[in-house]
Amino acid sequence: MSSFSHRAFAAGSAISAVVLAALLISGCAGSSAAVADSEPEPEVPANPLVGDWSWAVDTPQGLFTGGIVFTTEGDSLIATMSVDSAPDDSLTFGANFDLETNTVSFSFDSGEFGWMDVEMTLEDGMLAGEQFARDYSMGLDITATRKEEAPSQ
Repeated sequence: MSSFSHRAFAAGSAISAVVLAALLISGCAGSSAAVADSEPEPEVPANPLVGDWSWAVDTPQGLFTGGIVFTTEGDSLIATMSVDSAPDDSLTFGANFDLETNTVSFSFDSGEFGWMDVEMTLEDGMLAGEQFARDYSMGLDITATRKEEAPSQ
């Protein structure tokens, strides 16, 4: 091989190496974008209210107690509330939970006592706030505590 052929071959090899490096670099950049596109979105924190709670309201007629179960359906918070004096009768309704203020609010028709508006704040694993009886223009203290889960066997 002549010296011209060696130089042409070497020059061609150098150009090939540069082109190969450019392809590899662009391929790596493209694959990192593909990896970034395929990474899962961060999980939305679970709603801290979901679960089974016991509630109590102090009224002029005495202490009323019952249970409330919070569940989620898609992005919606659902509450199912019962009274201990009538455990087979329950009400299910939508509720709102504000993550910034840790406040849950909901309204329901209690029947005999009319519409109730409830707002409670979650603090130290307990809910506390007011249940406002619209028909009586009266605010009542309401609290709720999470029921203990049965030990798994």
